[in-house]
Amino acid sequence: MKVSIIIPVYNVGDYIGDCLRSVIRQDYSGDIECIIVDDCGTDNSIAIAEGVIASYQGPIQFKILHHQHNRGLSVARNTGMDAAQGDYIFFLDSDDELTDDGIATLTKPLETERYDVVLGFVAYRQVLSASHIVGTNGPQELNIKKDILLRPPKILQSYKKQWAVVAWNRLYRTAFIKRNNLSFKEGLLYEDNLWSFQTACLAQSLYIVSHTTYIHKIREGSIMTLGTSKDVCDSFETILKEMRTFVDVFQIKNADVFPFFNSTFCSILNYYSHSGSKEQFFHTYDHLRPYVKASLRQILHADRFRLRGYARDLHYLLPKNLAPAWQHSVYKKIRPAIIQIYYKMRLLQLGLFPKAVISRKWKRRMGYPLNWKDPRDINEKIQWLMVNSDISEWTRLADKDKVRDYVKEKGLGHLLLKQYGVWENAEQIDFDALPKRFVLKCNHDFGSTIIVDKTSPDFNRNAICERLNNCLKRNFAVGGEIHYRHIPPRVIAEEYLEMTDAEKEVSSSQIDYKVWCFDGKPYWIWCLFNRSRRCLHINVYDLEWNPHPEYIVPDGHLRPGDDEIPKPKSLAEMLDAASKLSEGFPQVRVDFYDIDGKLYFGEMTFTSNGGMMKCFTPEYLKMLGDKTVIR
Repeated sequence: MKVSIIIPVYNVGDYIGDCLRSVIRQDYSGDIECIIVDDCGTDNSIAIAEGVIASYQGPIQFKILHHQHNRGLSVARNTGMDAAQGDYIFFLDSDDELTDDGIATLTKPLETERYDVVLGFVAYRQVLSASHIVGTNGPQELNIKKDILLRPPKILQSYKKQWAVVAWNRLYRTAFIKRNNLSFKEGLLYEDNLWSFQTACLAQSLYIVSHTTYIHKIREGSIMTLGTSKDVCDSFETILKEMRTFVDVFQIKNADVFPFFNSTFCSILNYYSHSGSKEQFFHTYDHLRPYVKASLRQILHADRFRLRGYARDLHYLLPKNLAPAWQHSVYKKIRPAIIQIYYKMRLLQLGLFPKAVISRKWKRRMGYPLNWKDPRDINEKIQWLMVNSDISEWTRLADKDKVRDYVKEKGLGHLLLKQYGVWENAEQIDFDALPKRFVLKCNHDFGSTIIVDKTSPDFNRNAICERLNNCLKRNFAVGGEIHYRHIPPRVIAEEYLEMTDAEKEVSSSQIDYKVWCFDGKPYWIWCLFNRSRRCLHINVYDLEWNPHPEYIVPDGHLRPGDDEIPKPKSLAEMLDAASKLSEGFPQVRVDFYDIDGKLYFGEMTFTSNGGMMKCFTPEYLKMLGDKTVIR
């Protein structure tokens, strides 16, 4: 079986050599042709490519195709497809790399059946400079633990959930592409959105390999980090129109296409809602609305009895003269009230039927029923404890403000970060009285932390207050973690911990040391680093600081680390403090920071990842469960 690897090249002199060498290292026993498309960059990328090829002696067939002038990524890929002679086509971005067994891994399932599309896992790298690349730091890719074969309608239904909206790291059957006359639309940003939608609609088989086959680098200056919001909005308008034409031409009747029209349309409207005038919003709505065909049945199917979704999508059912006004003004005004109604309904359900609410969420996330009668692993036991035991102390200690009193009671007050203030709402914060750099966060939730630098040109106290006040309105218990329900929401200001140079060598963010304890005895330590909105790196260590990567399973946001974290200087003190703080609790995770040997307390967590952890092997989760004694 012959595979055609297509590499568009434009101003990637720092990366093209590594990219091509990753192709050369492939251990695939079949035929490979590598088509390099010169898109007329201004650096020495092609000269470097020619040098790598000239020094290579092996079976891979390299060819370089030259454009007369720069035409963009879409056309470069199309040029490569037109020249491809392989049975399957693989797109490789010129600043990325294949794993050594990438092509061999992706072609192995094709020994039994010629699937239309085959894809694998992705390892993400944050590029700080050409010589400094750190960690896993990228968007969610896959959410599976074993190989899986999808066929219609599951392919379209799993789109964006189990496989990312990109063109690279997929084997596409050449006959499938030619039969459907597929190509990339010229001149688009986010051209992969349209391509992936089209392939999801038409593919009759999609095989997902639960193995890393591709290394994607996220860097400044790449196509995905360039372009203004207006450029992106214009591209989304084109994508929306092309999607409608595509669906009409291929007579696709699947109701599952509506969410993709809806999300694209909403992205465009959101731009004009925040960045344009009311007249621009109304004009854009009237112009693009005919491209989105929505029936009551499709809305019910897509929103699945979610009040917020129904309110957002009601405009599709309104008369044309009322719909734009609803979306621009009315929905925007009532949205906060709808969210609060949702929270109250959810909390009422949780209070009356906790097992039912938790069981439903568990089944949706974990994929199998929750075992209430005989819980075995740590996830099941966390849920059991939350419903069947006294969790009043959980509520007190999950409060990031009240837990400070508990730490002092245990004689560990010296581990606490400096606290500058506590407020009921963000408007009460006196920014002028606070240091130049500090941390703001809510005491009752996760994800509200803001690192404030008053010397930064991006410092905007109004935006900070708005974000924090929105967080204060949330009740974190709506996700099923019952003990958060009665925590009075507050805003806290704490000191900011500067990262050491040694930390910066292995992580792009402060390293969290999370000690798993069972009735006062520490057993395992998690290191979380390279934290970002998109991804988080995790390493697992025993008490002797031996790494155990065999227990980690990539799960979208959480991924195993590539770098080993040095043993913290305060490890002995950390374990002693964790032992004191966890005494009397069947299970709890105690979090710390270590700044060059100085230990700081972070927080205590009783429902790690909501008690629905998927980033560890069943054996490891069972091991933690065995340590958790429920009474």
